[in-house]
Amino acid sequence: MELTAARLLLSWDEGRVYEREWQLTLPNVAPHLEGLCAEQVRRQLGLLYRLCGQAQLRAAVSLQSSSFDPATEMARDQAVWLEWLKEHGWQLYRAHTLLLGESDASLKALVRWQQSLQRCQSQLPTALWQPDAKVPPLSIPPRHPDLVPFLAQILTPLLTELEQRDWFHACITPEAEVQAMETGSAARQRLAPATLGGRFQAMANEMQQALTRLQDPGGHTTLLGPGVVSAARGQLRHQAQWQQERVQSYHIEIPSTDLLFSLRQTLAQQRFASLAQARGIIPLLVLAYAPCLEVAVNWWQQE
Repeated sequence: MELTAARLLLSWDEGRVYEREWQLTLPNVAPHLEGLCAEQVRRQLGLLYRLCGQAQLRAAVSLQSSSFDPATEMARDQAVWLEWLKEHGWQLYRAHTLLLGESDASLKALVRWQQSLQRCQSQLPTALWQPDAKVPPLSIPPRHPDLVPFLAQILTPLLTELEQRDWFHACITPEAEVQAMETGSAARQRLAPATLGGRFQAMANEMQQALTRLQDPGGHTTLLGPGVVSAARGQLRHQAQWQQERVQSYHIEIPSTDLLFSLRQTLAQQRFASLAQARGIIPLLVLAYAPCLEVAVNWWQQE
């Protein structure tokens, strides 16, 4: 199966960036799921998707269950909230490192944060993703995991540096376009408008919300409908047809396609002070959009 990847080839002319070539490769998952039973589907999804794995299982199991136990649903939401905390934290760390360089302090902050999340995740029941499971939600004490030190070490220096370079308000996307094209943190936090720094702040806001919901589940759900889950990077949608308890057809929509379309639209509307500024901002913007795949940004012959 082809790996999920994207490539953006850009050129520069008089303050604007122009798209010369765009390639997006998404895996065709249907042949890998057709003919499988429900348990095999869940196992195969774990092999196919490295990112948003818990959200993928949340979507799949919602199509396999005929009834839903409220306590189990809260535990499943907790698994997805933990994934939000992990993936948003990783994106913020990558942006911090890209802008400010690697440091022992930032790496230690990331490791401590990921270890605290792993301790929580290890407590999730092994039967959580069985369609007929009946398990209790996790009991997580206040301030565990502790988000404050991580954000102080990673987010605050990142936003400060963006302000000092006058990049925080770069790459504006109007609220109407965000709501029309995106379903991730910028849309959920209703950024008006979305900016480079605002997108990173929205991730941090969602980390705080996810932590609150993790510790007090039940008031919010990540399941928006049968097969539809609010994953860290946006809405994830599964559609399946079954015949004699085997998959006849299976379709998965990940948020990357719409996110990357929005990214390309935003770039087409921007002006940059210099090519050097554009080359500095655009890789950060890709991280701020947080697609479910790596995006290779290349430049047409310039100098």
